[in-house]
Amino acid sequence: VDCSPLSFTLMTMGLTILDTNKDGFWDAHEATQVMDEMERKFGREANLPLVRSRLLGFARRGELVATQGLDEGARAHATSKFTRFPMSYLEKELPLIELCAAEDEHMCSNLEARHILKNRIILDDPDGPNAPDNRVEECVNVQSAYCPHMFGERYKYYIDKSAVLCGERMSFWNRTQKLRTVFYTRSSRFATGPDAVVTKPYMMFLYVILLIWFAAMVQEFREILLWWMMMYKLPVEETEHCLISHEDHSFSLVAMPSVHKWMTITLNLLPRSVICIGLLFTGVRFLIRAEDYADLILNSVALGFLI
Repeated sequence: VDCSPLSFTLMTMGLTILDTNKDGFWDAHEATQVMDEMERKFGREANLPLVRSRLLGFARRGELVATQGLDEGARAHATSKFTRFPMSYLEKELPLIELCAAEDEHMCSNLEARHILKNRIILDDPDGPNAPDNRVEECVNVQSAYCPHMFGERYKYYIDKSAVLCGERMSFWNRTQKLRTVFYTRSSRFATGPDAVVTKPYMMFLYVILLIWFAAMVQEFREILLWWMMMYKLPVEETEHCLISHEDHSFSLVAMPSVHKWMTITLNLLPRSVICIGLLFTGVRFLIRAEDYADLILNSVALGFLI
């Protein structure tokens, strides 16, 4: 499952997922059943009953691709009086639903420049001089009204989240295709730039940093383990002869009073062990969340001070 809203992902994964009884219709029970199953499987929220209800509303008003030119009686008959949604209707609607993946109406011109809209938005004159602008305008309507209405508040939340993550929007004019191209300032950090986090050099550098971090933590684990072994093997004696002095002014600890031993374990070894284990996993997450080389190096230095 990708990073899109779960309801949208399920709608585009395949019609057989939604039509569990294979009768060619999507009813309320199937929507609830699939939603509960997928929420348990992926640990994310879905709202398939809402999507199904909105699709039936589109069908009632004749606003679906499959209902264009049909009167209300024909639409009511095909949907069993607007209680079941035909999978054939959904199949014809999928090209429009897939446009919701953009989650941004400003990306419509980019989709047109990549020839994605031509197969999804059907015009009377698809090759006319105004066709690109008309397709972009129709895509904007889909992104601004159709998709938020169908998928509800969760979809709007993803739109807001994407706006924060992508950074500032910048526009450029494509003279060849005579279209506006939109670029987000933070996209180079994640996908398009030479130093983006998905490039092989960055991934290899991150892998080396993680290996160094694991090696440092292994050294810390070894020291803690030696302390545990010493506490386990060191005998307990309530005498004043636990420490032996040698002629070279060195000392040997041969025993330890029980109070001192338990205080060492409680106040030193136990907290140190818990902190070391927690720091290992927290440090990995801290390094992975870096967005560029500078952040990764600074995060590594910061972790170095902790150990």
